[in-house]
Amino acid sequence: MSKALAIDGGDKSISQPWQSYEWINEKTISLVSELLRSQKLSGFLGQPGPQYLGGEWVQLLEQEVCKYGDHQYAIAFNSWTSGLHAIFLTLDLPPKSEVIVPTWTMSATISAIVNAGLLPVFADIDSRTYTVSISDVREKITSNTSAICAVDLFGRPANLIQLKEIAEEFSLRLVTDSAQCPGGRINGVAPSKIADMGGYSLNRHKHIQSGEGGIVVTDNELYALRLRALRNHGEVAAPEITFSGKPIYGHNWRLGEIEALIAYQQYLEASRLIEDRRRVGKNLINLLNGIDGLIVPDFEDFHDYYILGMQLNDNFDRNFISSALQSEGVINLITRYSGLENLPSFEPYKKEELKIASRLNDISFIGLYLAGHAYDDGLLLGMASAFRKVFADRRALR
Repeated sequence: MSKALAIDGGDKSISQPWQSYEWINEKTISLVSELLRSQKLSGFLGQPGPQYLGGEWVQLLEQEVCKYGDHQYAIAFNSWTSGLHAIFLTLDLPPKSEVIVPTWTMSATISAIVNAGLLPVFADIDSRTYTVSISDVREKITSNTSAICAVDLFGRPANLIQLKEIAEEFSLRLVTDSAQCPGGRINGVAPSKIADMGGYSLNRHKHIQSGEGGIVVTDNELYALRLRALRNHGEVAAPEITFSGKPIYGHNWRLGEIEALIAYQQYLEASRLIEDRRRVGKNLINLLNGIDGLIVPDFEDFHDYYILGMQLNDNFDRNFISSALQSEGVINLITRYSGLENLPSFEPYKKEELKIASRLNDISFIGLYLAGHAYDDGLLLGMASAFRKVFADRRALR
């Protein structure tokens, strides 16, 4: 292989095609085929009775999620966005009260807060973990704060132990968005179990995916009753469920049987599916360690490695490095994350520059998306070769 960079016309470090991760096995395909022949694509009816809770596969999925995360209740939704919206409605917080939330997350985390009539307050992130900064959460609490929403970003649980202590100290509700972290644990406990409510995404690029879908989990019976009523036309199906004494107005946020079947079959193999990503994360950390200019984190066995987050030393040029790595065939490269307070929709809620998140986005963050691809040893070695080749080039320095 030529030592010249591919960006200069040399050979690529990665010549093999990238393959999508295989979530769906032949058994699942056969079961979906049987389900299609049965014509029973949804088990829900928006009225009182057994079908208020959904079909066979929806209920099996909810039972398996409870078992996997040791949750009392799991409520499946047609998307995690719907689930988040339902969470903030279920909490029945004072209108226009504030919810502290990290700037690094998906926009749905913020839109769910806004759509529930609440005010997002953006907090900075921790420079090592990329999850919400504990010190900044404390600084953002006011007399109008009603809740904290953590995000288990990149597959790493946020510091829910300290966040729970803060929530209890100030009588706040605690939510965690575990969309990217279905298997992460804190001292053996699912982060979404430590919070009042949390949940998982089943979107097409997650560890466990059925195309679309989401699951809210809680140990609170009242919350579970409210979530089910919001999911399925509760004004008709469960009129006894109220919010602050007011009638409920539900939605059609129901998950179909095909999606539920696909997700259920994957939850039966959840440990293997998540361990696959951990293995890739561990191997890449070992392969990339020692590259001058690249800050690689230590491996953490409670981390799900949806994304492997890294940083560059200040005197390295991310623009050149990014372009050169992509030319070498690294297609899963990420050079910045959300910074949602800068989106036009959310700018009205921006109060200050969040220094850590901004610096990482503007200068030093670099990541690798791991959940959606199949990584054999050859591909991992090719990625490591690409990094070493690019970082050895003098143009990698500013």
